[in-house]
Order: sequence, then structure tokens, then C-alpha cells
Amino acid sequence: MNLESIHVCGISYGAEVALKFAIKYPNSTKRLMLFNCGAYTSPWLSEIGKSWIFTGKTRNGEHYYKTAIPVIYSPHFYEERLDWMKKREQILIPVFSNPDFLDQMERLTLSAESFDVRADLKKIKCPTFIISAEEDYLTPVFEQEYLAQNIEDSHWIKIPQTGHASMYEKPLIFTTLLTGFFGVKDTSYLI
Repeated sequence: MNLESIHVCGISYGAEVALKFAIKYPNSTKRLMLFNCGAYTSPWLSEIGKSWIFTGKTRNGEHYYKTAIPVIYSPHFYEERLDWMKKREQILIPVFSNPDFLDQMERLTLSAESFDVRADLKKIKCPTFIISAEEDYLTPVFEQEYLAQNIEDSHWIKIPQTGHASMYEKPLIFTTLLTGFFGVKDTSYLI
């Protein structure tokens, strides 16, 4: 594509990929944006991943849905949007009943098992925007705080009353942050 440098954004597993890219290609990363991510796969997240794998082996789409999906939303959103969640369940259960999909999710989950970039965060040299979701129970806020403390040119905010699926829960805020951080040209102003 002949691009010298790019903006990189990811959420959850995608943010892990974005971190690895920014570490490996610091001169190619203009700005980095990370939603709901940690610097490593914690024992907490590892156990959750194992429960998803275990449930996926049952090949029962409803069981997989009940194990994997409610925890990614905030309790506020889940209760306020119960009708939307029930429609989402109807859409996702057939997907989660597909053995090929479940095998792919198992491979994805296992690939994150060894994720740990804590020692390499100092290699990130671009402006980095870290976004936490206040009610994210997969990658809790303290994990993004760690990123903010260990990435040199970082900025960190928290979205209130939001879970791991911030793009669904607060799409206006999510897209505003995304387009704002990557769209702004002037990053310093003279009086």
C-alpha cells in the first residue's frame, strides 16, 4: 500500500495486536488508540478464556452465548437494553453453534494466552490514547492505568457506566473519540 506511517486502533484482542504492531514498527505508527486492553493476559482473563474454550467444546451455541456474552456488557446496559440483548442472542446463537466458528474462537483465545508486552511498552514512541470502560470486568480499569503509566506519550480516559463492549454501549462516544484522536491535525497551540 506504500504507506509510510498509519494510525492504529484496536479494541480488546485487536488492541493487543495494535500494541504489538506499535512495538514492532514504531516508525510506522503515527498514533495508537487502545480500547479495553491490558499489557498482558492476566490469570483472571486466562481463566475466563478457558471457560469459553470449555463451553465451546460442548458445541451448544446457547451455552456459549450465556458464558461469553453477558460479561462483556455493563450491568447498566444489559438491564436497560434487555430487548436489544434478547435480539442479539437470537442472532448470535446460530453463529455460536457453528463448529468452525467455535474452533476459530478457541484458536484466538489460545493465541492470547502468552500475550505480554509489559517489558516492551517503552518502545512505543507515538501519541497513544488509552480508553477504559468503567464497568469492564474482562480488562479492568487498572490494566489501562498500567498502560498509561508505562507508555511515554499517553493519554487516558474512562467511559462511565460502560462495559467491555464500549462500541455497542456508547457508539457516539466511541466514534467521537476515534475520529477526534485520529482526525486532529494540530496537537499543540501557541497563545
